Amino acid sequence: MTEEKLVPTEQSGKRIDDFLSKNFDLTRSQAKKYITKGLVTRNTASVRKAGEVIKEGEIITLHIPEEISAPSSTKPVTIIFENDEYVVVNKPAGIATHPDETYRHDTLVQRVLRHCRLSSIGLPNRPGVVHRIDKDTSGLLIFAKTNAAHLYFTGLFASRKIEKNYITLVHGTSLPDSGTIDSPIERDPKNRKKMSVSARKNAKHAVSHFQILQRFAHTSLLNVHIETGRTHQIRVHLSAIGSPIVGDPVYGNVKLDTILEKKYGKIPRLFLHAQSLKFIPPHKKKEQEFHAEIPPELNIFLESLSK
Repeated sequence: MTEEKLVPTEQSGKRIDDFLSKNFDLTRSQAKKYITKGLVTRNTASVRKAGEVIKEGEIITLHIPEEISAPSSTKPVTIIFENDEYVVVNKPAGIATHPDETYRHDTLVQRVLRHCRLSSIGLPNRPGVVHRIDKDTSGLLIFAKTNAAHLYFTGLFASRKIEKNYITLVHGTSLPDSGTIDSPIERDPKNRKKMSVSARKNAKHAVSHFQILQRFAHTSLLNVHIETGRTHQIRVHLSAIGSPIVGDPVYGNVKLDTILEKKYGKIPRLFLHAQSLKFIPPHKKKEQEFHAEIPPELNIFLESLSK
C-alpha cells in the first residue's frame, strides 16, 4: 500500500525526512526508518539518505508494509454513536489510536475494525482515522466508515468546524478564570520526540482556550477548547504557561506530582480527557454534540482532592 504527495513550491529545497514528517504525519525518526528500509521513493527512484533535498513537482511516495495494517485486537470498543457513515468511540487511556512501528497490536483502530468496516482513504494502517488523541489521553474520537464521510470530516477539521473540549487537571491555582494561549508549536529541536512552543517560522499556529471549572488547594480543574489540533498541543501549551498537567510524564513536573501524591494518593495517569465533540454531521443542518464522562480512575483522584 502506498501514499503519494506532490512537492509544492514552498517546500522545495527541504530535506526529505523533514517533508515526510510534516506531510505524512510521521516523526523524524519514523521517516528515517522508512528511508533506511527502502520504503520511500522520489518519482521512481529509491531514497537512500534522510538528508536528500527535494524539488518542486517531485512525487514522494511512502510504501507501507501490509502487516502493519492487519487487525489483531480481540478487545471491545466503547461506542458512543454509530450510523452508516461514521462511528464515535470513547478511547481508553493507554492504547494508541492506530498502528505504527512502535504500536503494532491492540490499537484503537484495530478494535474498531473488529466492530465495523472503515474507509479506505489515507495510509493503510489508519483506515477511517480523521483525527487522533495521544496514547495516554482518553476520550472521544470519530472514525469514518465511508470514503465520503472521511473526506467530509477531514474537511471539517481542516476548516476548524469541529468543537473539541477537554477536561484536565493542572498544577497551581493562579490561572485566571479563563484565558487563551496563542503560541505556535513545533518539534523540539533538542528532542524530536517532544513538541515545544516556538517563535521560529516553521512552527505551526496553535490556539487553546481554557476555563477554570474548579480550584482545589494545589491544583485547578480546567475545560480546554482547542481551535487547532497540533501534536501534544494542550500539554505543551499548559506547561509553557507554568501550569503543567498532573501526571504528565513528558511535559509535567515530577516534583509537584510527587508532592501531590504524598497528600492525596497515587496519580492514576496523565489527567487529560477528550470529553466532548460538537459538529454538523454529514447531510444534516443542525449541530450534534457527543459526551464521554470522566473515567472512573480520574474521578476517584478528583474526589480525594475534595476531602
